Order: sequence, then C-alpha cells, then structure tokens
Amino acid sequence: MDTISLHQAGFDSAVASLGTALTPEHAQLLSRYFPEAIIAYDGDGAGVSATQRAIPLLERAGMKVRVLRVTGAKDPDEFIKQFGRDAFLRLLDQSENQVDYRLEQIRKKYDLSDDSQKVGFLQEAAQLLSSLPSAVEREIYGRHAAETAGVSPEAVAQEVKKAFQRRLRKEQKQQERRDLTPAIQLQPKSRGLRYENIRSARAEEGVLRLLLLDPSLHRELTQLRPEEFSSPLLGKAYALLLRRAEDGLSTQLSLLAGELTGEEMDHLTQVASSPESMANSRQSLADYIAVIRAEAIKRSGARGMTFSWPHNEAIWKRKHIWRRNHEYQKERKFRPDRDPAQRCDHDPGEKVQRKQGPHPGDAGPYGSRQGGDHEGGRGRPRRGKAGRAD
Repeated sequence: MDTISLHQAGFDSAVASLGTALTPEHAQLLSRYFPEAIIAYDGDGAGVSATQRAIPLLERAGMKVRVLRVTGAKDPDEFIKQFGRDAFLRLLDQSENQVDYRLEQIRKKYDLSDDSQKVGFLQEAAQLLSSLPSAVEREIYGRHAAETAGVSPEAVAQEVKKAFQRRLRKEQKQQERRDLTPAIQLQPKSRGLRYENIRSARAEEGVLRLLLLDPSLHRELTQLRPEEFSSPLLGKAYALLLRRAEDGLSTQLSLLAGELTGEEMDHLTQVASSPESMANSRQSLADYIAVIRAEAIKRSGARGMTFSWPHNEAIWKRKHIWRRNHEYQKERKFRPDRDPAQRCDHDPGEKVQRKQGPHPGDAGPYGSRQGGDHEGGRGRPRRGKAGRAD
C-alpha cells in the first residue's frame, strides 16, 4: 500500500522492495536508473532490521543512501493520508545520512548516563566508522559520535583508528588464506551453504545459469533429478526453476524469493551473475550433467541409485570378476606364502606357467627349497610345523 499511495501522490519513482527480499541483483538494477536511494521502511523492529540489511546492498551497488524517518505516522501511506503530499515532500528533504541513522540505532541500545555503557557505545560506533572507506568520512562522523557520547573527538578518532587497523589486518589475513587455498574462493560466503563437493557444485551452478538464461533447455533436463545435486540449495533452486519452465512460467530468479531465505537468494544471485557462454549451450549442459552424475556415483558408491546401462554394466562386471576370483582362490586354498604361482591374479580358465627351473624329482604341485619338490624323492609330502600334511 505504501508504494501505491506514493504513486497516487505523484512520487512515481517509488519501488516496493519487500524488505528482506531485496537482493544485490535488485540493487544493481536500481543503480542503473537512480544515483540515490531513500529507504522508507516502517519504523518497527522489522523495518529497522530491513533497513540495516538494505544499506550495504545499495551502497555496494554504487548508490548514495539516505534513510527517511516517518514521524507522526507508522508508514508513508498513513502519513500521506493524514498530512498530505507536501508534508511528505518536506519529510523527504529531511531524510538523514545512513551513517547518522546507524549511529542513532546504536545509541538507542545504550544508556549514555552510565560510563561503562558509554564505552560500549563508542566501541561499537568505532567498529561502524572503521568500515567507511574515506578518512574524511571517518573523521566527520567520528565527531558526531563524540558529541553524542560527550567525549573529545580525539578520543573517538583514536578508537576508530585502532578499529580500522584491526579490520585491515583481518582482511589481509583472510585474503592471504584465500590466495593459499583457491578452493575457498569457490565456496559460498555463508558457512551454512558451504559445498561438500566443489566439482559437482560448480557444474550444478552451470545448469542453473543455463536454465535462467534459456528456459527452453528444460527439455534437455528430463533425466536430471534434483536428488542428484550435491548442494541442497542448488538442488532446491533447480527443482523450482524446472517446474516453472515446464509450466511455461518465467524463470526469473527474483520470483523464487518467496521460497528461499534472503541468505539463499544472495548466494543464488552471485551464482547467476557469473559469466556463462550460450554459444554451445546444449553441449555445455550435457557436460555439466555428466559431471553431476559422475560425482553422484562416487558419493553413492553405486548403491541405491539407478543410472544408465553402461554404468550398471561396468559395475556388474567388476563385481562378477571379483566374486569369481574370490571363489576360485578359496577352492585352490590360496597360499601366497608357499607358492607365488598360485596367486589368483589371472583368469580362472587359464593355466599358470611356473617360472621355477626344473628340479630333480619334480613330480607334484608342492615346491621344495632344496632336494626337489619331494622330501628324499620318495613322493611323500613334507610336513608343516604342526605335523600335518600340507
């Protein structure tokens, strides 16, 4: 209703972002048309949380961000109905910088009449200010924080400098770690979405990108099931997109916002923004599917899943040969410590050619280290240590 009321009042650049459904993809799209964004969410807890989340998304897209505080009403719709269009226009002119807004939200968490809480406020404010890229911004808003807490700007500047140096060291260590382990760069930023199988997940990402770019490719995906995906999130997104494509609906990623969390949408937006060539899309899709299925076979150990006949045939042959050799070894009473020639590493139907030289009296299957194959040449088998015939 807020957006409808704003458009009716003549504010035709109003956009309904639906709070937590705002994604980096939306922010990039908005930045193509507007250099500045004024956030006008509700003033309740949910609205404040949505504002805090939206500010960095819009800033990373290159937009200047301000925040509107609706006073005297709970939302823009109610404000316009009570006070009119001109009053709302004046309110827009009074919208504050996003840094001051965030400093004010931090201040509300502390009782600044208590010295210990004042220290807590300044430390949290210093963490916020240390994230600003410009030294001038850090100094200006540091003075604002100092005035709020009633301390000298120099003290706040020292605290911001320490926080800024800690942030730099932390980022440098993280970058060094990423450089040493390239596979980390391929993982989602959220730990809860980490991939267990990088190779399969990269192919799964490719399938999603191709399906987003060309929904007609769903006809090539009739045999690929979501259960074969190694990543639960990518498998879920694939199932949702495939269903929409089969029903003839749009496969635009933003339409999945109602089915996925904000964190999941953020990651899928990054996946979709990666480059993907459509020059030979069907061959690329076939290659991705082959990788996904090969990795699925490895994970399942060829048990409990149905694959195409060549896979089943290879598995059956390996099992059959092993079983046949194993039974043959048992039948021959395999003793590798006594006679290497009896090792069953050959086809059971073949005869084994002994590589031993001729021995006097060699007239049986039992070998002897000295004096021929039979003890004393009498044809009597030698006895083992326990006194039984071998």
